[in-house]
Amino acid sequence: MISPSLVRVTFSLIFVALAATGCAGPIAKQRHTVDAAFNIKVTDPIVHDWTAATSKVEVNASGQFAPGTYVIKDVPITIKPNTNFKLTLSVPINNSDVITTELASGRLITTQPLEMKGVPVPQQIELQNGKASADVDLIKTIGAFLLHVLEVPSFDAGNNDARKMFSHIYVDSAALQLRPGAFCKFGEKQFHVGSGSNIILSNLDIDSNLNYEGSCVFHVRFLENSKWIGDKVNCYFNSGDADIHLSAQRVNDEMKLFLKHKDQKAILRDCTFQWGKNKRSSAHSAECVIGLKEFTWLKKAGAAHPEMHVVSSMNLEKTHVDVKTETQETEADFPEDVPAKLTVDIGPKIRETQFNTEEPEQASNARIEINRPATKLAIWLTEAKVGTISLDKFGDINFALSSGTAQLKKLTWSTAKRSFTLSTSGTSTLTLPKGMMLSVNGRPGGTRMTLPISVRLGSATLEGANETLKLSHLNGELLVKVDRDVLISSDMNLAIDSSSFLGKNQAEVKAKGFELSSSGGRAVAHINSCSIDLSDEALEEAIRDQVPKSKTFNINKTFAKQHWRYRDASVDTATVNNLHIDSMNHNAKNVIDFTASGDVDVNGTIEKGGVLAVIHKDSGVWEKKPWVARGFVKGDGKVAYKLVPNQSLYNSELQYDLSMALPIPDDVDLDWSKVSTGLMQGAERAIIVGQMKKITVPVKFSGVLKICDAKDKQWRFLKISHLAVEPSDAGTRLSFCADAAF
Repeated sequence: MISPSLVRVTFSLIFVALAATGCAGPIAKQRHTVDAAFNIKVTDPIVHDWTAATSKVEVNASGQFAPGTYVIKDVPITIKPNTNFKLTLSVPINNSDVITTELASGRLITTQPLEMKGVPVPQQIELQNGKASADVDLIKTIGAFLLHVLEVPSFDAGNNDARKMFSHIYVDSAALQLRPGAFCKFGEKQFHVGSGSNIILSNLDIDSNLNYEGSCVFHVRFLENSKWIGDKVNCYFNSGDADIHLSAQRVNDEMKLFLKHKDQKAILRDCTFQWGKNKRSSAHSAECVIGLKEFTWLKKAGAAHPEMHVVSSMNLEKTHVDVKTETQETEADFPEDVPAKLTVDIGPKIRETQFNTEEPEQASNARIEINRPATKLAIWLTEAKVGTISLDKFGDINFALSSGTAQLKKLTWSTAKRSFTLSTSGTSTLTLPKGMMLSVNGRPGGTRMTLPISVRLGSATLEGANETLKLSHLNGELLVKVDRDVLISSDMNLAIDSSSFLGKNQAEVKAKGFELSSSGGRAVAHINSCSIDLSDEALEEAIRDQVPKSKTFNINKTFAKQHWRYRDASVDTATVNNLHIDSMNHNAKNVIDFTASGDVDVNGTIEKGGVLAVIHKDSGVWEKKPWVARGFVKGDGKVAYKLVPNQSLYNSELQYDLSMALPIPDDVDLDWSKVSTGLMQGAERAIIVGQMKKITVPVKFSGVLKICDAKDKQWRFLKISHLAVEPSDAGTRLSFCADAAF
């Protein structure tokens, strides 16, 4: 602080006024105006820091000289009894290294003239713009002597007579008017001061030993880029006010400042506090109201730094906290006021800053991140109760969630290249059991705990370097185990989103329970009890889409018996067109009964003989003639299928064999035109149709259905096990477990 040196400056300014009479010309009783410019070197570093931002010093002082004759620098000064003085002085400050009276103004009045070498000094001296005027009758050597006295920065040993000259001094006020926009710098600390800022010493009653008691008012408006850099805590602020009233006391070269009364306030706005290792933790508040309960500032002679003790309340408004350690980080937003307590002790053997909030506070948003060797866990919460926050004397922060519940917003679990992100809606909560704290601290080992989380209507994403698996409808309980690593386990119900099966058919994959862990630098996800219900309609549609609409089947059936002049009637091929599966029924495991219909073209040949062939069999010439029969056919069939699992659903497949026998209907349309025409055509048709009805059209088809859509990448990295197929109310159910090393 500035008080001891400011008192010394006050003494020096008194002598400046006296010295103004020592620069006159010839000895004469007349009014003279002389140059009274003298310099006072600023040697006290604290005063130097303040004068760097000071525009002017204004002093109003009075006092009484001690009667007697004093020898200072071989010059005798005689003071009569009951000689009082009064000083009013205003000195502009343009150079923090030197206080000069070049532009000073003021007045010095003594009740009786002082005598220097027997010559009286005028009782009233006016000082205006560095020029002094008085009835001068002194020699120049007196001015030279006083200038030499002023070069001594304080009245210490070797200047005993100078100290004895004063019976007492009373300083009504000594004000430093701070220059608007200036920076007061104290090493790494700096205040950017606004207009109307000043520091005023008042009512100082100073004895001949320069001991005194009085008042000091610190009234400063802070501007942007102000900062207070400490050993444990840094504070940056961009606005604020301080109006602090202190008692000032100096005894035996020890200067002490302390509060005049409690609960005085300083307000910092847009302020950021930094602490911890490399000052990596921080808190930003829109406003910080500091209420001083205890304040003591002590500067001892010869000490390199002052001592200080502070106990204050702190009220933080709209605060965002970001606390970081080697293994953890916590962020929280506090929209309401946060009351706290601050204690600062700085001395030769102690430098401590301690901070703690008074009660648990409600954070509107919070993010807690826990780092482990292989994994990282981050939890986003809303409406979280944060139990007392404290900064201990070692600079370590203790920050904990209180027991109870908080709304869970999001959770992420990740390794170097893989991640699991759970986002929630509805009423998802994180419950902290009684007696357990989710905390951030710098102690070895960090946090070990099990966190129960209740999830409602959640969604999640498992994401690898090139893989993404989306989960939805998460409902149930989830446990997060934090130890050397982070393990997540759950028995909750969930679904795998955006899944296409058996072609374009959408189906929901249901599951119950999953686990996330890390091993060997890889993340492993295990999903229990997965099931897919594939409807009959989906399987029917998939088979229908794959079964060809038109297919020719080889019959190669010959009827050697001769009828009339025809023999060796053969059915060569049957082409089924517009094949349609009408209905399907799952009556047995892995077997589907179905009914199908379609249009059939039966192609065949028959050998035709001459007229004599009717009388004499096997005689004459026989010709092979083609014929065609067309009709609508309908029949029953079966599909036998089996699931062929591979390592993942992506390359798993369903193989099936479709077979049915389509009978030739009575109303088949026989094209006999290339065989015969005439009256006998009807009879011949009956014979051929009769032979065809002895056979059926065998429809057979084998196919392969991919379980998953080839474009659905999320199934590529899921390895399945314990795959089973069984009927379900919807159709067919596939059950399996899935593991993903992603």
